[in-house]
Amino acid sequence: MRSLIVVALAAIAAAQDTNTTSSAASSSSNVQSISVAATSSSSVSPTTSSASASVVTVAQDGTGQFTAINAAIAYAQNSGYPTVSVLPGTYSEALTIQGTQTVTIAGPSATSYAGNQVVVAAAATGGVVSFNTQKSTGVTFKNVNVTNTFSPAGGKAPAVNMYGMNMAFYNCALVSTGTGAYTASFGTTLLYNSYIEGTDKLFYNYITLYVYGSTIVPTASSASIFYGQGYQTGGVWYNSSIVVDSSTVQQKPGLTNSYVYLAQPNANYTDAIFRNSNLGSLIAPTGVRTTVCNY
Repeated sequence: MRSLIVVALAAIAAAQDTNTTSSAASSSSNVQSISVAATSSSSVSPTTSSASASVVTVAQDGTGQFTAINAAIAYAQNSGYPTVSVLPGTYSEALTIQGTQTVTIAGPSATSYAGNQVVVAAAATGGVVSFNTQKSTGVTFKNVNVTNTFSPAGGKAPAVNMYGMNMAFYNCALVSTGTGAYTASFGTTLLYNSYIEGTDKLFYNYITLYVYGSTIVPTASSASIFYGQGYQTGGVWYNSSIVVDSSTVQQKPGLTNSYVYLAQPNANYTDAIFRNSNLGSLIAPTGVRTTVCNY
């Protein structure tokens, strides 16, 4: 039943963006072209009062209302602006979503994540994009690549740390140099036509997630793509679900990692569905690591 709910929520989120391209880019050259160069962005206040009635613009050269994305999101949510338009650049900042107002953060249009002109890169233990309240709802990122450059010794370095409902990432790259490219404590999310890379447990914790038309790239041997830690109540862990649909699991060019597991449940009541997807030769023969559950 929970899987069906995930599919239904994903369909609702997908319907909100009828112009999104449905083709996933998975070529080696595209994967190698993702940039994580660091450029500073300092201003946190509006630079002009000429914003349109519906859009707040972020530009590093000062031609927008803001030069920092985080401040622009806070201003948009507090002032009722539905869209934050981010002009090309690499923004060295962590984004913490504090508000509950629906908002879309969008870079310039691109046909795939490899062509995105906006990169948000930071060394952030709590996530480069994180949410500060479970009341957050309807936050959407489009054409934005997110990279966590933090390099823990086997620890978590999430590109996204989710906490909220009906979130979506369209045509984005989520890259982690550690464990957990996407982690969640609560919420439902759609990842559409995107790229997800991390060493291990790329999707981690209490997740309700639908991944469609995307490329998933684990970089370590014996890694797990989905680690369903779930949510604990009354001493029981439960309710962690993922659906991966029409997507590709592959090695990063130049790597030879193997024995990657599709899912690793932390306890009972974990759902993992891979359908209509291309699974590379790096997948372990057993598919799922089931060492802690009783079925």
